[in-house]
Amino acid sequence: MSEFPVTITRRVGQRTNDETIKKQVLKIIGRALAGNRGNGWEYSVGLRAPRKDENGLWVFERKVVFKKTSGHKGNAEKQFRSICKFLIKAGQSASFAQYPWLVTGSGIKPLYDELVDEGKVAPFASDEKPVIKNVVKNLGEINTNLGDHFNHIFGRNDQIKIVHSALLAAKETDFQSRFHCVLEGPPACGKSEILTAVGKMLGKENQAFLKWDATSTTKAGAERILLESDYIPPVLIMEEIEKTDESSLRWLLGILDHRAEIKKVNFNIGQRARNAKLLCLATVNDIELFKRVMSGALYSRFAHEIHCPRPDRHTMQKILEREVTRVNGKTEWIEPTLKFCMEEEGIDDPRKIIPICLCGRDDLLDGSYQQAIRNTKPPKTKES
Repeated sequence: MSEFPVTITRRVGQRTNDETIKKQVLKIIGRALAGNRGNGWEYSVGLRAPRKDENGLWVFERKVVFKKTSGHKGNAEKQFRSICKFLIKAGQSASFAQYPWLVTGSGIKPLYDELVDEGKVAPFASDEKPVIKNVVKNLGEINTNLGDHFNHIFGRNDQIKIVHSALLAAKETDFQSRFHCVLEGPPACGKSEILTAVGKMLGKENQAFLKWDATSTTKAGAERILLESDYIPPVLIMEEIEKTDESSLRWLLGILDHRAEIKKVNFNIGQRARNAKLLCLATVNDIELFKRVMSGALYSRFAHEIHCPRPDRHTMQKILEREVTRVNGKTEWIEPTLKFCMEEEGIDDPRKIIPICLCGRDDLLDGSYQQAIRNTKPPKTKES
């Protein structure tokens, strides 16, 4: 009976339960023996206790012995080479993201070399240990403790709750469950303020999260960062995602779906791909425009559409109290500001209301500042 032993190894940032590891191993072996390749072959799997390596990663190893039990024994070595190639490719599939299963054993290196030449896997290191150049270092730990990060935001508890729940779901599943969120609403409704607070909660920018403005993000720039960085932070905050041309965002489609993959193909380098399990939190001013981008393909990737309206009078009062306190002002300025802006002028934009309050000050109390604004308003455009 011909026997061919190999060892498959996976290093991950968090402890994985034994049943999950078992399913992963059986999945890889199943792919390797699929179809006619498995005819006349059996296998056994030897268990080894998980351990931590010098980098703090959990190491899971399994010794797999393939046995040729029937059929022409003279072809066993050739057949095993084919089986092993599929074993290598299955271990580096997108489902294992940045932590692939790597295969070692006698005669494995030449098989890796062949697959590298075909552009199907990453290269084999000279020390006989397989290395995936695109493995993401385990530096993307995120903090999900709300603390006091959102205390300055008023009237947005429900929106914050949904975003926070998506972060918890991602973190607790090692980012296998990624329920992307898009916060939509008119300008100055708190979308960006929420995500700024989220970033401060998560940790350091470019370690715990990436923060990009879609209007200034190019396809080439995004691909360079995601393909060439030593590690990829697990959260992507994208501002004004609808305000760019479609070609600049196509790279996002693979990132946001189940593949979690960034891919680049051109004549000079061929195909490059990297797993990137990112949770995306985005802002949108014009949701109807966003729904039409790429015929709705990008919009469909977001599980949570979270509406953020302009602040009502009560919320605006809280905002003004915060701003007045910040400058050691008088709370007496607030009521005349709200009455003039929201009741008389119909203004609900905090970016306009806050300056009136903080600039008008005591002149708001006798109405002179309000009159100055009336006197300097540009004339309305007459209808033609």
